Amino acid sequence: MSMAFYLALLLHGSTADLNVLSLPAPVSASDAALLDNEGFLKAAQRPHIKHFSVDVGVNKGAVMVPWLESDASHFIVGFEANPTLYQAYESGLFNASLEPLSFARDLQRFRALKDRALVVHGAVAASPGTAEFYTGAGGGNRRGVSATGSLLEWSDPRARRARAGEHVVVRKIRLDKVFRHVPPPPTLIWDTLKIDIQGYDVEALYSAGDFLRRFTCIIGEFMTNGYAVPDGIRTDPAPVLLEAGFKEMEGSGRTIWINPRNNASYLANPRGFHCHQVYDSKIMRGKENHGVDVNVFIRAFTKHSKLSL
Repeated sequence: MSMAFYLALLLHGSTADLNVLSLPAPVSASDAALLDNEGFLKAAQRPHIKHFSVDVGVNKGAVMVPWLESDASHFIVGFEANPTLYQAYESGLFNASLEPLSFARDLQRFRALKDRALVVHGAVAASPGTAEFYTGAGGGNRRGVSATGSLLEWSDPRARRARAGEHVVVRKIRLDKVFRHVPPPPTLIWDTLKIDIQGYDVEALYSAGDFLRRFTCIIGEFMTNGYAVPDGIRTDPAPVLLEAGFKEMEGSGRTIWINPRNNASYLANPRGFHCHQVYDSKIMRGKENHGVDVNVFIRAFTKHSKLSL
């Protein structure tokens, strides 16, 4: 059985509802198959693994796959709520009539490197339980299959009617439930936390709890354009990130945040980090892996390093 199946049991304690939540139930499971005696993920503790990064909203792997290919020393945990996409990562199978050929190539690239990745099925949120996940949230998707999904409904009534029935019940999961099983620094360098889950990005930040402070960079969309945001759903990343000690990257429009506490480790090897390798960062896109020019990050970390003297 896969690591993701074992992790589902570890986090939720039961397989009774896995079929309802679009996951096949494993025959049996044991924590020892996934964790060491101290409760940490065995896969993240191999001698060559040095960095840990997180992709919340894996989607079709536009961030996760290049991350895996960029450096063999990185261990990646991804979260994907869409059951169609999750099952593709787990099994390598998908409906070719509903997805472009490029996804097949990207999936093949991922499966060649999946020993350094763990994809978890669930919608990241600050509260536990289950929720409806709208699989047709993105534009241009064919029925029941989506490149973009959301826990939030569209604000436009016409759009809501157009995608009636395009939702599934999924498990909600807090990030700290997983992060507590990842070895802390200095055993691993906590590199980049990328979040892009269509309106629920800030709720995901809160779900990480005190573990946020360990990351070097946090990059998120942090926008709710077009979504009907219920009362109580937080949408401003500044309070939680400033409280955790992060500084906003100038000119990023609140999308890129860096941790000055990690200045030394970052500046010792900037290109060894994933910070600049998020393809849709909203600031000064560079040619390096379709992300941000690494020199933008070097200047920002250098500036905050001098300010801390």
